Amino acid sequence: MRPRRHTRPAAPVDYAAHSAQVAGAGDGLRDRPRRPAAAACAIPLCHSDGGTRRRARLDAEHWYRNLREPVAFAAAVEHLIAAGHDLFVEISPHPVLTAAIEATAERAGRDVARRTLRRDDGGGTGC
Repeated sequence: MRPRRHTRPAAPVDYAAHSAQVAGAGDGLRDRPRRPAAAACAIPLCHSDGGTRRRARLDAEHWYRNLREPVAFAAAVEHLIAAGHDLFVEISPHPVLTAAIEATAERAGRDVARRTLRRDDGGGTGC
């Protein structure tokens, strides 16, 4: 028996994410049905623009801005390290962000990133 895969149909996309091209798709993105209903976060959210949002509302406008604006990943990691976070775990069989986290942490004199999975390897590297 094969494991069941949970997938969604791919959305038709004809624009580059995190660029001005998203602006033309904005109304369609904002008007999609909201399931589940948007709610405020119970914990602070570190946004991809490098800032923390307390009680951020994850509504259609939030996700539109997230798709429209450039990602400031290093700034977000720097913000979290400065706030005292000392462990970043990338849970993925294809860890691609850990190297960027490690480089950012190294500039701050910290060792914070761990991979959990690797392709074709059932074991993790540990934390």
